Amino acid sequence: MTQSIMVVTTTVFFMLIQCVDAYCQQSDSSKIAPQLEPISDSVTARYQFEFTVVGTIGVTRYEDNPTRFSSTNRFRGFAGLLRAMWHPDHLLSIGVTSGYILLSEETFASGTAGLLESESEVQLTAFPILLSFAMQPGNLQIGAGVGAYMLTSATRIAGEEKFTSSDFELGVHAWAGYDFDVFSGFSVGPEVSLHVLSNRGIGAFHAGVRVQYDLLY
Repeated sequence: MTQSIMVVTTTVFFMLIQCVDAYCQQSDSSKIAPQLEPISDSVTARYQFEFTVVGTIGVTRYEDNPTRFSSTNRFRGFAGLLRAMWHPDHLLSIGVTSGYILLSEETFASGTAGLLESESEVQLTAFPILLSFAMQPGNLQIGAGVGAYMLTSATRIAGEEKFTSSDFELGVHAWAGYDFDVFSGFSVGPEVSLHVLSNRGIGAFHAGVRVQYDLLY
């Protein structure tokens, strides 16, 4: 009789253990499951690459007139930029910006100031290589970059290039853009930006269109 009671008690005891263990596993899985989604999202966002092509027009202002023949210190220009950014999380991104910027272009008629014998053109362009940072809350992106601008000055006389000189200058670039989603991973929107080369006394304000493509790994 005692032996039968022990067998029944042992059997019930192991059945209770199995029931409790099954309940605990079910309870743990229900607690863990809601946490898996944000962890997965965080890991996915950590491998997001963003490529942006920007086309802008703008105004360049020099602290002083750029040449002895210049009658103004403000000029129209344009820029084409390519920006590649990596998102280590949902908000912050880091990357590089490069491209082509026309800062100013002037044409002087022959006889200007009684010195020029032929029509002359003077052009200043920049090729930036910038380390860039950006924050993107929602569809708004605000960023800044710092680095080197390779400046090239070219002079043409009677349509023929006569003089060319290049130099590097440190500068900063700031921008703000807004993205309208076209389809998954692809967006289009406006962007305004500012280039400042303080040692040269040059500032350029631009506005235009940005096209962005997001790549997830």
